[in-house]
Order: sequence, then structure tokens, then C-alpha cells
Amino acid sequence: MLDYTILEYGDTFCPAAWVSEGNTVNYHKIYYCLSGSAVYQDSSGVHSLSPGRIYIFPQSRPYQVTHSREGLFHVLWFHADTRLPLVSFSSMFLQTPV
Repeated sequence: MLDYTILEYGDTFCPAAWVSEGNTVNYHKIYYCLSGSAVYQDSSGVHSLSPGRIYIFPQSRPYQVTHSREGLFHVLWFHADTRLPLVSFSSMFLQTPV
């Protein structure tokens, strides 16, 4: 069983200048993309985020997520504190269709 605490959550329509960074956060960011698109970037490269998928971003790893500026990016998001990492430090991020 996964032991976790939801620290924060929201339902957001992201403006064109929206940016989310994960440089030193000690929690996982979990996004469920509803519409539009965004771009995830880290040392491994650039990856598109698309609707109908859940993304789990690693804690304590430098990355940046930005609005792709093509359509309105609508996302349900959660910040989750877990005892064990959901995504290893060596992993980019985890994505799965819903």
C-alpha cells in the first residue's frame, strides 16, 4: 500500500506565460491533462504533454513544464508527499493513459 499525503490540488486553466519548475521540491507533482498541451523539459530533452494522460514528475530533480501556447492548457494537478519515491531520480517522469 502506498503511504501518501495530498498537500495541495487544483483545477487550472494555464495562461500563456505559465511555468512550473521542479528544481528543489520535496514532493511529487501529478498532472492529469484535460485539454491543450504543455512541454516538459529536463536534461534528457523536451517532451510533449497531451490530454488524457496522467504525468508524475520526480521530486528533487531539475525540470520545467511550460504551456505550449497552442490552445488552452487545462490540468488537474496534485502535490503528493510520499514516503517512497513514485519516480526514481534517474527517471524523467512517468506517464500513463487514462
